[in-house]
Amino acid sequence: MENFDLKKSSIGNAVKLRSIFLFKFAGPLRKIFFFLFSLVFFTFLYGFFSNTMTISGLTFFLGWSFLAFSIYSFFQCAQWFFDHKARNPKLFMPLRDALSSNVNLAEFLSFDSAYSVDKAIGLAERKKIPVNSSILFFGLLKNNKNINFIFSRILVDVEDLKKFLKDHLSDPSGIQGFEKSVLEAAKAAQKKGRARIETGDL
Repeated sequence: MENFDLKKSSIGNAVKLRSIFLFKFAGPLRKIFFFLFSLVFFTFLYGFFSNTMTISGLTFFLGWSFLAFSIYSFFQCAQWFFDHKARNPKLFMPLRDALSSNVNLAEFLSFDSAYSVDKAIGLAERKKIPVNSSILFFGLLKNNKNINFIFSRILVDVEDLKKFLKDHLSDPSGIQGFEKSVLEAAKAAQKKGRARIETGDL
């Protein structure tokens, strides 16, 4: 599809950014260092108010608490930047106008949608087959917990569905289906008044 290229989109760049160590592990590292800061700082407070520590001991715990808090703040800033800036790049036009223009529809994917599509494209490249609707659906199931939850609620065995899709990934009949899926997803998102194409639309 000529008007869909994830690699040339801003949201595609966000997906690449997510793979960098700093942004990939910012969330858990932020929590770890906040816990360490809390533990060390409260140890300092206990020693200070109970008068059970020497000056050198208090200095040690206070210094380490400042260090832990500084590292926590660094990862907090990285997490905030990714969530509020990189993950949600500014759109240059409404989705409604994009559907009637020859623009890159990948720009209008949400981050979760772009992540799943990127994984699907990567799988197709590894298997040396064209991207098709089966690969797209497989990518959505594999990388989106919300979709897995929906299928489990309607008593569909997700693992059996994944196995079926995996056996039909190279089905050539799905190539046009991929192009149609993206286009129909964009139309569905526009009808719902959304600015971006969500995984549920795909």
